[in-house]
Amino acid sequence: MEGWKATCAGGSRCPVSDALYRDALNASVADPNGELFLAKDLLDGANGALSDREVGTKWLALAAEDGLATARKEIARRRKTGLVVETNDEKIAAAMQARVDLGEPAALRALAPMYFSGHGVPRDPARGLEMLKAAATAGNDASVRSLIDVYDSGAPGIAADFNERLRWMAVLAGRGDVEMMFQCGVKMIDPYGLANSFFGSETMSLRTMPGGGRTANILEGYRWITRAAMMNHVGAQNKPGEFFERGVSLDGRQVIAPDFVKADIWYCLAVHGELASYRASSVRLEEGFKPVGLSEAMAMAIALPLVDRTE
Repeated sequence: MEGWKATCAGGSRCPVSDALYRDALNASVADPNGELFLAKDLLDGANGALSDREVGTKWLALAAEDGLATARKEIARRRKTGLVVETNDEKIAAAMQARVDLGEPAALRALAPMYFSGHGVPRDPARGLEMLKAAATAGNDASVRSLIDVYDSGAPGIAADFNERLRWMAVLAGRGDVEMMFQCGVKMIDPYGLANSFFGSETMSLRTMPGGGRTANILEGYRWITRAAMMNHVGAQNKPGEFFERGVSLDGRQVIAPDFVKADIWYCLAVHGELASYRASSVRLEEGFKPVGLSEAMAMAIALPLVDRTE
C-alpha cells in the first residue's frame, strides 16, 4: 500500500484504477466503508482488481467487525451463495451494539438476526424482534421488510403471523411503496387466497373461515388497490375492473355491487397503462355502451366514491 501511495501520488503512473486506489486507501485507514468496497472489489474482480476470495472475505469480515451494518448484510447475502466467510461474531455484535447505542436503525436491523440465531450474543428471539420493530418504527424501511419476511415464514423462536405481516405491509404501503399498496389490498380482500383468479362470470364470493385468525377487510383492501392504481401501478388498475364486473360478496353479503360502466373505466386505465391483456375485457363490456377515453376514464375513476364501510 505504501508503494501505491508513493506511485499514485504522481497520478499518471498509478498501476491501479482510481476507484480501486481510493477503496484500498480508505480501507488502509480503518474506514469500514472502504473495507467493504475493497472486499467487493476483490471478491468480484471489480474496478480492475484481481479476484481474490481469501483476502476479500477477510476485508468483508473486518468491515462487519468494525460495526458496518451493510457489511453484516453483505456477509449474509454472500453466505447464501455458498461463500465461506469466517467472522468473530462476538466482536461484530459488540460493534453493532455500540452503533445501536448511538441511535443507528441500520445497526438495530443488523443485530436483530443475531439474537434470533444466538450468534455472537445469547439467543433471545423476543429481543431481536423488538430491535427490528424499533428500527422499523424509526423509519428504516429495510427493517419493515425484514419484519414482513419474519412474520411470513417465521424465524427461530418467532411464529409466522399473517395479521402482523399484513400490519407491517400496511406501514410500508403508507410510506409510499406502491407495490406494497397493491399487495396489501390483495391480502386484505382475499386473506386465504381463496380466489386464485378473479376472472369469471360469477360473483367473487369470499367467506370467513372460523378459527383461521384472518379476517377479510374488503373495503380497506379496495382502498389500497385504488391508491396503487392511481399511482400508475398497472397491475392494480385492472382489479377494480374485475371487482365491478363481477361484484364481491363476503359470507353471502354483497360488499361491491356489479357495475359494468365502472368496470370499463378501470379496464380502460389498465389498457392505457399498457396492460394489453385487459383490452379484451374492456371490449367485452363496451359492446352495450359508449366506451370512454383515457382522460375521461381517469377523471371518472378519481370521482368514484369509495365503498361505504357501513354498507
